[in-house]
Amino acid sequence: MADPQLLGMKLSVDSLKKFLIHSEDLQLSVIDAKELVETSMLRTEAWPPATLHLGQALISQALLTSVLTKETEGKLSLQWSSNGPFGDLYVEGQPNGKTRGTIMKPQAPVQNMYAGMGPGQLQVRKAFKQQSQGIIRSRGDVCADVLHYLEQSEQRQCAMNLWVDLQWNEQAKGHPVEVKRALGFLLEALPGESQTQDQLKATLWESRLNELGSLSNWQIPEHDAVNFIADMIFEGVEKKEILHQKVYFDCPCSEERAERALTLAVQQTGDPREESEEIRCEFCGKVYTL
Repeated sequence: MADPQLLGMKLSVDSLKKFLIHSEDLQLSVIDAKELVETSMLRTEAWPPATLHLGQALISQALLTSVLTKETEGKLSLQWSSNGPFGDLYVEGQPNGKTRGTIMKPQAPVQNMYAGMGPGQLQVRKAFKQQSQGIIRSRGDVCADVLHYLEQSEQRQCAMNLWVDLQWNEQAKGHPVEVKRALGFLLEALPGESQTQDQLKATLWESRLNELGSLSNWQIPEHDAVNFIADMIFEGVEKKEILHQKVYFDCPCSEERAERALTLAVQQTGDPREESEEIRCEFCGKVYTL
């Protein structure tokens, strides 16, 4: 297994773009998050089944942030609470692209590579100039849950597609699994002049997305995947790029924060603290000896 301390030498940087079509009644956010997902997989020491959920959650968080705020500071987090095989799943990120995530049971011994997280609840917290949160019932499917949240709590008409593709590499040092692709898009139909026009618009783009199918079936090039996806969805239609930002793994943990966490744990449990204890960051894997 790769040493989480050494992984700090690598900075993962991915790309997210947001587009409007020329009539400005549809907006599309697209992300290529291969490095982000792979870094998180290595740092949490997640096995492939858990990596699929963690990766999709990281992608959806970045896409959701691009849609739900125009603020430059703050944080948006998603937390899945479940009694399923993987336990809770948590991701958070900022509008500047800094993102991190963790899953409670990264090495859950499930037999099915595509095992679901199990039912529970999803809590979305928005901490910008104004703070708010929404809670919905979760099916244990990242994409379906986020879309359900957008429809129920935000009253937004959206479509989303997420794809995390893993491959074995026995030649790799430390970790035999690599993230081959980690892509996603979020398409939103913006309110129009009438309900009839909105319904027609929704029918047209739903037909287009059904025609295209899942991202896993697309012949997407390794380079410039974001623009390729946008061109496929907006085929023959003029589009305008309104946002281009980097998305990357970032964990602000520190010895001071670890010390506070340990002190709080001692106070809550009443157990006396030993002379020295180790705390491992659940996001980046860094170990602090306190």
